[in-house]
Amino acid sequence: MDSLIFDLPIGLRSGGDVLKEVELLRTNGVAEKVFVTKIPERPYTWQGNVLAVAIKSIGNIEIGVEARRSYVKDNAVKNLTMADVNTLLVEIHRRLWQSFIPRQEVICKYCGKRLLADIDLDKIDYRDETKEFMEECPNYDEIVVDLVSGFTPPSLGKITDKPEYADVLQTEYNRMTFRAPLLRDAIKNERKFSDSIGFWRCIAKDCLLRVESVEDGTVTSVLPTEFHTYYGMKLYDEYLSGKDLKAIRSALTEYLPTLPFAYYDRCGCDEQREIPYSMEASSFFSE
Repeated sequence: MDSLIFDLPIGLRSGGDVLKEVELLRTNGVAEKVFVTKIPERPYTWQGNVLAVAIKSIGNIEIGVEARRSYVKDNAVKNLTMADVNTLLVEIHRRLWQSFIPRQEVICKYCGKRLLADIDLDKIDYRDETKEFMEECPNYDEIVVDLVSGFTPPSLGKITDKPEYADVLQTEYNRMTFRAPLLRDAIKNERKFSDSIGFWRCIAKDCLLRVESVEDGTVTSVLPTEFHTYYGMKLYDEYLSGKDLKAIRSALTEYLPTLPFAYYDRCGCDEQREIPYSMEASSFFSE
């Protein structure tokens, strides 16, 4: 792909506008060094650095020229959704770095055969169901999760045992609403990156907007926002069921549209079935 201009599926919020058009910068020595100098213990900081030096602009916001002098500090890339960050990493890799990655191991899920295949990143596209979703749901402000088990807020002694909270402590809440996770959320919590479950619980805590009780599609009660602070991580570590935690994690990681790191192509075996071709993570921006 030769063009350096494309649109993001979600976009960057700036004031009341949503900016989707991205223009990339041709790679120079500074960008090359950032691309290949990975930071294993701070993967999201590294992703932010890659975006900051590779993106010329998002809408009317200039990014890359200044970033190539000072790298990422507090510029606009931190306010991109994690879904758009994934999309941008694929686009930057295939448009600026390398679109053809030789000799990647691919395993056929039908015949079990291990193949060495050349991965063509230009074949990566949004899945059909993702394209349909993007047409039907242009607004990605909120991620709503209907809980399977729900929870009734427990008492925390003097903090919650107040007359105005009497009904709250007797109500079962079964819906949680989150904002989209941003790169700055991931950077804030990246010390927990090696613990995927713990990492996404921290992201959920930071992105929580509302906790509601819903009956027959109607909201009957909203948990006071101060309870978000009162409970903190206990809400995720103690009060929610495993099924609800998994539903929250899946929604935060899968709801928003993003480019996958793989595409489907035919296996080299006799059956010629279509299987996923994906690049190994270690090959991403390799020297």
